Parts: sequence; C-alpha cells; structure tokens
Amino acid sequence: MERLQKLIAESGICSRRAAETLITNGKVRLNGKVVLELGVKADPSKDTILVNNKPLPKPERVVYLVYKPKGYICSKIAQDTSPLVTSLVPNYPTVYSVGRLDKESEGLILLTNDGELTQKLTHPSYKSSKTYLLTLRQKMAAKPHTAAEIQAKFEKGVKLSDGKLEPSSVSVEPLPNRDFKARVTIHEGRNHVLRRASSVLGLQVKRLVRTEIGGLSNIRLKIGGFRKLTAQEVSQLTAR
Repeated sequence: MERLQKLIAESGICSRRAAETLITNGKVRLNGKVVLELGVKADPSKDTILVNNKPLPKPERVVYLVYKPKGYICSKIAQDTSPLVTSLVPNYPTVYSVGRLDKESEGLILLTNDGELTQKLTHPSYKSSKTYLLTLRQKMAAKPHTAAEIQAKFEKGVKLSDGKLEPSSVSVEPLPNRDFKARVTIHEGRNHVLRRASSVLGLQVKRLVRTEIGGLSNIRLKIGGFRKLTAQEVSQLTAR
C-alpha cells in the first residue's frame, strides 16, 4: 500500500506535487470514489485508480540483482542510521527486497516492484536455492574440530529451536588460525539460520556472503553494484 500521490508520480504522468494538486482538485478516483484528502493509500495491483477519468498507467515491472554491502539493511523504512539496500538502485520505480539478508551479512539479494513475484519467491513452499560463503572461527571454549568433522556435522543436519537445518550441499576447508572456509547451499530463508547453526557447532561467523540465489551468481557484480534481470532470468527464478 502506497499513498496515491506517490503512485501517481511513479506512473510517470506528473510530479508528486502535481499529483497532490490533482487529488485536492477532485481529479482522482479510487475504486469509483473521488479522493480529496492527501495521504489516502492504495494497492495498484488490487485497486482501480483513475486520474482525469483515465486508468493510472502501471510502472514497468523491474527485478534487480543487488550485491548488498555489509552494514546495509533490508527494510522498507529506515530503522536507525544504517542505509537501506534499496538506496543502491534508482529511485524510480520504487522497489522492495525479496526476503532479507541481515545487516552484518553481504551478498546477493533481489529487489523488485512486483508484489506477486515477491509473494511467490518468499512463500515457504517455494524453496529457491541460496549459496553462501562463510569464514568461520572455532570458539575458544569449543572442542577443536577438523574441516572434515565440521562438514560432516553440517551434512548430518543441525538441530535448531525452530527445526533442523539440512543443507543440500556443504564443503569446508581449513584456513590459518583456527579458521575455516565453508560453502553452504540451502533451500530456506529462516532468520540468521546459518549463524545459529554455526553457533550450535561451536563456530563463530566472521564473514557471511551470499554468492548465489536462484541460480544467479555474483560473478558480474561488485560490492554495492546492481543489474536489472532479463525476462529470461526472471523466468528462471520463477521456474524453480
């Protein structure tokens, strides 16, 4: 739901200030009723909006693949001084994140203005693959493990308070100073699930990067970069 003046401006027919004037002059109808007050909200996918007795043009559907830097948050509105991931792409049209990637993590996330696509991709029944590259460090109080042992524990599945995490693929390699590099692919989107699973195994996540999502990789993107997906790539996402 967005304010009418914002929807009108985003359709490209006029500026937001001009849209406000259209509303106060009685030139806008919402589901057959004249709107005279600013601040009325509507959903263009469900509501009928007429401006000067003509249907409001719908903005082009866009889907961006974005490399979120660490420190950015996936939210519609600012919660603190942290920048929003949506600020990395052009302001027109308005886009929102598909799912989330926590503030301390980095990597790929999808942004779109298509509510139907967002609903489909985030529904629990839609198990899109996501691959992560983690730098892990063994906690000092934890029993030391080899890379092979850590990999075996992930492959076996990690019991969490809200259900078991069962990655579809895992590989773990040793690094200097009690660190490990892990590549993990999962098909779910629970909050902080890899951080929580790592903690259960006595591991601290030093860095977490989402490198693939729905078969799309970060090979062509720099940190903070974005690109618009092609129709074929969008079809690839929804076909999974």
